[in-house]
Amino acid sequence: MSFKDHPSYDFLDSKDAISKVVSFDALVTDASDKGIISDLPSSDKETYDFKKQRLRIQTFASRLYLLGYLKEKIVFKGKESISDEIIETVKNAVHKFQIEAGLKQDNWVGEKTWNALDEIVSFESEMNEDFWFDGEEIRENRKYALHRAIQLRLWALGMHDHKPKLNFELLKESDLESFVSVQLVLHFRINAHELNKRTVSYIFDQDFLTHKIASRRGEENEQSFQFKDYDEVHKNRARKFIINTLKVELWLLGFEVDIDGAYDFEYKRGSKLFKALKSFYIKFQDKKKNRARKLAKRIIPNVFTEIDAINQNQVGFDEDDFCDDVVEEMNSSEKINTMWDSIKEKGTRLWDGVKRFWRAIKKIGKKIVRFFIDNIYKGFLRFATRTYHYLKNGFRAIVNSISNYVKGEIKFENCTYFFRKDMDAQIVISNNIENEQVNYIVGAFQYQSKAFNVGCKLVSFLIDVIKKLATGFLGWAKFLFSMVRSYKDVKQIVKDFHFLAVNPI
Repeated sequence: MSFKDHPSYDFLDSKDAISKVVSFDALVTDASDKGIISDLPSSDKETYDFKKQRLRIQTFASRLYLLGYLKEKIVFKGKESISDEIIETVKNAVHKFQIEAGLKQDNWVGEKTWNALDEIVSFESEMNEDFWFDGEEIRENRKYALHRAIQLRLWALGMHDHKPKLNFELLKESDLESFVSVQLVLHFRINAHELNKRTVSYIFDQDFLTHKIASRRGEENEQSFQFKDYDEVHKNRARKFIINTLKVELWLLGFEVDIDGAYDFEYKRGSKLFKALKSFYIKFQDKKKNRARKLAKRIIPNVFTEIDAINQNQVGFDEDDFCDDVVEEMNSSEKINTMWDSIKEKGTRLWDGVKRFWRAIKKIGKKIVRFFIDNIYKGFLRFATRTYHYLKNGFRAIVNSISNYVKGEIKFENCTYFFRKDMDAQIVISNNIENEQVNYIVGAFQYQSKAFNVGCKLVSFLIDVIKKLATGFLGWAKFLFSMVRSYKDVKQIVKDFHFLAVNPI
């Protein structure tokens, strides 16, 4: 079934329309109240509603901590609420970030603040260069926030001694010394040694960094890296960068490793890194356990070659295709409940790794899905959240349209539109009205009519999907599954009627 095949007002025409909508609204409310699904907040109160915004609060709090805006990491595990003292601490951190990122200082995390944090902390998000840069230079009013992010990324990749701290000083070009050494040893040939857009774009391009390491296999021995012509200082910097870049890549793929910036090129058997590499060789290269155990004893170019092949996969990230994979895997209430128990403690990790995992599926096949179920959980939540956003706007369009009818009128300058009880309408227009105002009013009514139509169609479609689901799905699990299953159809109609992203009149 698709939207174009579905009648616009099916559920409104039905005799039990009210019970359908009430039942459907109960599922939406239940999922929202549990914090399982939520849209971006639109106020201070919504932002810090821990019950409903748990996932987002722990995510942006973790990001603020990583950037040095919080002195200590806030632990959310096992908590059902957070104290006023913690909320106030987080608000102060949000406020300071907004100052340093050149954002409106309202102390809550709406779309602009969320996106800014996501761009400079996530390994897979693209940076809005016009927002952060003025030509080649970092914008003055956003310099402190971006410098913190640069230091955080350098630290994560083993090229700075520590994360940014609460009392932060702007970086100097000497802070790029390790990165300059890495460029030299690994033959980057980019000459990026200034704190500008060019340098930042390379530091934040994880695919590029991994590709450059993969290309430095020794000519005589492909099981070693080729940097014998450099002194120990340069070699050690390169080794530290290599091991930490590998940790990032394994972390993004879903392996249990720590991003810690540590110099552990020589690691112990039985360590997290050893176990992750052993598992990588088994699952990604079909190695036998004994062979995988031998390969995992040290870092060799082969692992980067495999990861680079995944990252360089020419097949673009196809959301619709990945959505089908997610629906196929998440096919019961039990799995969806397990997902929620797993993801509610993930924090920042919840929003990273989906693209790499999908690329891996395309290259290696779906056999790896069961090994990295957390990435399927991330995808499921992502699609459910987006569909919820569209659904919320659909409900809003219906409610606002009905509200205008109940009020009986809509007033404009020099014009009033009256709704009559017989569903007819009357327009009273002033003699002073200008053509430009007339065009605006006509457009506004056409907009409201379309928004109401699409809103009804959207809600009707999802109710019908829920109604036809297998009886094995219960409560909010049924609601979530129906949203993910409907994502492609919902996305298409919202794409065609993009005005649902804006509040109707």
